[in-house]
Amino acid sequence: MVVGSQAVRTLTLQNTSPVAIELEPNAPASFEAPAHVRLEGGASGEVAVTFRPTALGTATGALLGVSSPLATILWLGGDVQSR
Repeated sequence: MVVGSQAVRTLTLQNTSPVAIELEPNAPASFEAPAHVRLEGGASGEVAVTFRPTALGTATGALLGVSSPLATILWLGGDVQSR
């Protein structure tokens, strides 16, 4: 990707546990994700993540899924090249 462009990816998530998971983004400004997503136990859902690089290099972030006592991390990443 290049600075100034953007890519949107839709992630399909499935919660196989019987307990709800709360997803919170933990990413730099170059990633846009919903501020909060709740995925009930046994349910599936989609989350759209947008990557808009603002500088050259590699950018990483995560969606953190938390349900007591479990935690899940969904890593996000992108490489930014010059034109």
